[in-house]
Amino acid sequence: MRLSETVRKELYLERLREKLIKLYSYGDAEPDARKRLGDQIDGYFEAAILMKMITKEALQAVIDDEHMKAFGMTLEERRIKKKLDQGSVEIDWESYDAPPNLRGKPRR
Repeated sequence: MRLSETVRKELYLERLREKLIKLYSYGDAEPDARKRLGDQIDGYFEAAILMKMITKEALQAVIDDEHMKAFGMTLEERRIKKKLDQGSVEIDWESYDAPPNLRGKPRR
Protein backbone atom coordinates (compact mmCIF):
# COMPACT_ATOMS: atom_id res chain seq x y z
CA MET A 1 0.00 0.00 0.00
CA ARG A 2 1.37 3.41 -0.97
CA LEU A 3 0.91 6.37 1.27
CA SER A 4 -0.65 9.45 -0.23
CA GLU A 5 1.54 12.48 -0.75
CA THR A 6 -0.33 14.30 2.03
CA VAL A 7 0.26 11.49 4.53
CA ARG A 8 3.94 11.26 3.57
CA LYS A 9 4.31 15.01 4.09
CA GLU A 10 2.58 14.85 7.48
CA LEU A 11 4.84 11.99 8.59
CA TYR A 12 7.89 13.90 7.38
CA LEU A 13 6.88 17.04 9.28
CA GLU A 14 6.14 15.05 12.43
CA ARG A 15 9.60 13.47 12.33
CA LEU A 16 11.18 16.83 11.53
CA ARG A 17 9.52 18.42 14.55
CA GLU A 18 10.80 15.59 16.76
CA LYS A 19 14.34 16.16 15.49
CA LEU A 20 14.11 19.93 16.01
CA ILE A 21 12.77 19.49 19.54
CA LYS A 22 15.73 17.25 20.32
CA LEU A 23 18.17 19.71 18.72
CA TYR A 24 16.76 22.67 20.64
CA SER A 25 16.80 20.69 23.89
CA TYR A 26 20.60 21.12 23.86
CA GLY A 27 20.13 24.87 24.26
CA ASP A 28 23.47 26.60 23.82
CA ALA A 29 25.50 23.49 24.65
CA GLU A 30 27.44 22.14 21.69
CA PRO A 31 28.34 18.49 22.26
CA ASP A 32 29.27 16.29 19.30
CA ALA A 33 25.82 14.68 19.42
CA ARG A 34 24.22 18.08 18.73
CA LYS A 35 26.52 18.64 15.76
CA ARG A 36 25.68 15.21 14.33
CA LEU A 37 21.96 15.84 14.80
CA GLY A 38 22.28 19.23 13.11
CA ASP A 39 24.01 17.60 10.14
CA GLN A 40 21.31 14.92 10.01
CA ILE A 41 18.58 17.57 10.00
CA ASP A 42 20.34 19.45 7.19
CA GLY A 43 20.31 16.24 5.12
CA TYR A 44 16.68 15.73 6.03
CA PHE A 45 15.90 19.23 4.70
CA GLU A 46 17.79 18.62 1.47
CA ALA A 47 16.02 15.31 0.83
CA ALA A 48 12.57 16.87 1.24
CA ILE A 49 13.43 19.76 -1.05
CA LEU A 50 14.97 17.44 -3.66
CA MET A 51 11.88 15.24 -3.65
CA LYS A 52 9.76 18.40 -3.92
CA MET A 53 7.88 17.29 -0.82
CA ILE A 54 8.08 20.72 0.80
CA THR A 55 9.39 24.19 0.01
CA LYS A 56 12.22 25.98 1.76
CA GLU A 57 9.72 28.55 3.01
CA ALA A 58 7.52 25.85 4.55
CA LEU A 59 10.58 24.26 6.20
CA GLN A 60 11.61 27.65 7.58
CA ALA A 61 8.12 28.11 9.02
CA VAL A 62 8.42 24.78 10.87
CA ILE A 63 11.89 25.71 12.15
CA ASP A 64 10.63 29.10 13.34
CA ASP A 65 7.61 27.54 15.03
CA GLU A 66 9.66 24.94 16.93
CA HIS A 67 12.28 27.52 17.87
CA MET A 68 9.57 29.79 19.28
CA LYS A 69 8.13 26.90 21.30
CA ALA A 70 11.56 25.93 22.65
CA PHE A 71 12.95 29.37 23.47
CA GLY A 72 9.98 31.74 23.53
CA MET A 73 11.62 33.96 20.90
CA THR A 74 12.50 33.96 17.22
CA LEU A 75 15.89 32.84 15.93
CA GLU A 76 16.83 36.46 15.20
CA GLU A 77 15.77 37.62 18.67
CA ARG A 78 17.84 34.84 20.23
CA ARG A 79 20.90 35.73 18.15
CA ILE A 80 20.63 39.34 19.27
CA LYS A 81 20.14 38.32 22.91
CA LYS A 82 23.22 36.08 22.78
CA LYS A 83 25.31 38.93 21.37
CA LEU A 84 24.07 41.32 24.04
CA ASP A 85 24.66 38.75 26.80
CA GLN A 86 28.24 38.23 25.63
CA GLY A 87 28.92 41.94 25.94
CA SER A 88 27.56 42.14 29.47
CA VAL A 89 29.80 39.51 31.05
CA GLU A 90 31.16 40.88 34.30
CA ILE A 91 34.88 40.47 34.84
CA ASP A 92 36.05 39.42 38.25
CA TRP A 93 38.94 41.83 38.75
CA GLU A 94 39.74 40.46 42.22
CA SER A 95 42.15 37.92 40.76
CA TYR A 96 44.25 40.84 39.44
CA ASP A 97 44.59 42.44 42.89
CA ALA A 98 47.52 40.17 43.75
CA PRO A 99 50.94 40.78 42.18
CA PRO A 100 51.48 38.76 39.00
CA ASN A 101 53.97 36.37 40.60
CA LEU A 102 51.38 35.41 43.25
CA ARG A 103 48.32 35.04 41.01
CA GLY A 104 46.84 31.60 40.92
CA LYS A 105 48.45 30.62 44.21
CA PRO A 106 46.16 30.01 47.17
CA ARG A 107 45.90 32.97 49.53
CA ARG A 108 46.75 32.51 53.17
